[in-house]
Amino acid sequence: MVRIIKFKVTGLGFLSGGTYDNWEEAVANLKDSKGRTGTIIVEMTGKEYYRMVNGYRQKLNELNEMIRKRDYDHKQNIIQQESQYQQQLNQLVSQLKEKDKRCATLAAVVNRLKNKQKSN
Repeated sequence: MVRIIKFKVTGLGFLSGGTYDNWEEAVANLKDSKGRTGTIIVEMTGKEYYRMVNGYRQKLNELNEMIRKRDYDHKQNIIQQESQYQQQLNQLVSQLKEKDKRCATLAAVVNRLKNKQKSN
């Protein structure tokens, strides 16, 4: 397939500028001998233009899909981390409750012993 894209340098005066087949040539001729800088105009057929736009659109869709997937994965990781944190927190609360029960039992035993000593 033949690509029909031309690069036209304008704005340099009557005899300066020109049309080039590649970008590098156009950039090399962007300034004239008087130091003026021209403008590069890209000329292409309608088919080339639509092919280029569709290529950009396809790449943009791929990048958007990648972003959506990474965002989803990130959210899933956060949910998993929060779940693990909640499990650890529940374990700590359970351990504290168990220790509170032990302390209450020990306090009751100590009180019984004190009462027993007082009564003896």
